[in-house]
Amino acid sequence: MELYIGWILLVPPVAVLLMPWASRAGKWAANALGIAATGLLLCFTLRLIPAIGTGLRFEAFGARFALDSVSLLFLVVVNAVAFACMIYATSYIGHLGGRGKFYALFIIMVSGLNAMLLTRDLFSLYVFLEVASIASYVLVAFGLESDGIESAIKYLLLSAVATSMILLGIALIYMSTGTLEFDALKSQLAAQGGHLPSIFLLTAACFIGGFGLKAALMPFHAWLPDAHPSAPAPISAMLSGVVIKVAGVYALTRLFFYIFPGIGQVQSIFLILGTLSMIAGAVLAYFQRDFKRMLAYSSISQIGYIMIGLGLGNLLGLVGALFHVFNHALFKSLLFLNSGAVQYRLHTRDIEEMGGLENRMPVTSITSVFGTLSIAGVPPFNGFFSKLFIVLGALAAGKIAIAVLAILVSVFTLGYFLLIQRKVFFGKLNERWRDIREAPFAMSCAVILLAAACLISGLFFQSVTRGIVEPAAMILLGGK
Repeated sequence: MELYIGWILLVPPVAVLLMPWASRAGKWAANALGIAATGLLLCFTLRLIPAIGTGLRFEAFGARFALDSVSLLFLVVVNAVAFACMIYATSYIGHLGGRGKFYALFIIMVSGLNAMLLTRDLFSLYVFLEVASIASYVLVAFGLESDGIESAIKYLLLSAVATSMILLGIALIYMSTGTLEFDALKSQLAAQGGHLPSIFLLTAACFIGGFGLKAALMPFHAWLPDAHPSAPAPISAMLSGVVIKVAGVYALTRLFFYIFPGIGQVQSIFLILGTLSMIAGAVLAYFQRDFKRMLAYSSISQIGYIMIGLGLGNLLGLVGALFHVFNHALFKSLLFLNSGAVQYRLHTRDIEEMGGLENRMPVTSITSVFGTLSIAGVPPFNGFFSKLFIVLGALAAGKIAIAVLAILVSVFTLGYFLLIQRKVFFGKLNERWRDIREAPFAMSCAVILLAAACLISGLFFQSVTRGIVEPAAMILLGGK
């Protein structure tokens, strides 16, 4: 199994080195290399599932890596979505040009995220976060349009603030403990019997601010509504589906449930930030005319659900939060790719200019319905079950108000997504779009795969939760 971890780390740099030659060989070679690289990453990740719970360790490139159930869950999310987005990009990227450069940057971003999930010390976590972030800044501006460049600069500047806070937190930890390795930190802090020095409160504040900004939690969300709409559709899907999860949610989870779970105030902060994000994100999404901007604000709302589940801290809440990480990656990536297909054909993101695309783009229309029912939590789609676990966790913790708010926001989400569906796909056909055709084959294949995953992971939610979600939740619960 250690071999598969090694290949997950090795495949991306090899693919990036080969990409210039593949690009010169032709479009087909670059496409094949991009799909092969992300496909291999997904295959190697799935091969690791039988080893779940064994705590594999691996040393390479002068750094220590390890795999546990939490890392494996996020690895599945990252590489599954990356594979779908790469298939989609083989058609989508044609109108932007620079195919080889796009694929290389995309693979670098995925490589940084995977390495973040496998590393076992805080400084390496920061380094790999920067690798993924730098690639994502460039990818947001890849179309070289003014709004994309402006959004990338805003994303870069706010991320610089976030990484400064993260570095400060890392420095404070090293000054206090003399180590940055996860297991050594966990042992040192556990030896203090839960009475942590006051310096760790400042450290916790730095990490919540830094990684909270990376996760686009309210009120650290300002970069996201600009970056997501401006980026190419596959990058919007990656940013919302996996980047904010790994760079934000995973890092916070690893820190506050595994390394130093003794700071009790953190759970209350997670509940407050999660509830604020859940409500405000949904309300702001309702008032958007830009299709992708609406999806960006709804991502903030869905991240709120995840943070609420983490803040509850009980088994039901943690299972709900981690399952929602998995589910949101699928349905939000699907919805962003659908919005990209609409923009690809119509050359606009303005919802008010659309209408009646149901018969012109049937695959995009039907799969978008799947995404809508999933994000709104309608059974039997996957979003229903993860939200149900979170609501049950809130009731078990005596947080009745949070449970009620979670249900009401889910109903509100269904309302504004159905409104979007009517305006974009099921309304009266705008005569401007009477000659519009369905998105290219590869783009349609990608959204069909994600739509099927949304339904299948809902129908067989017990297999998913027992297979990769509950083992991860038990590690987090044990860390407490």
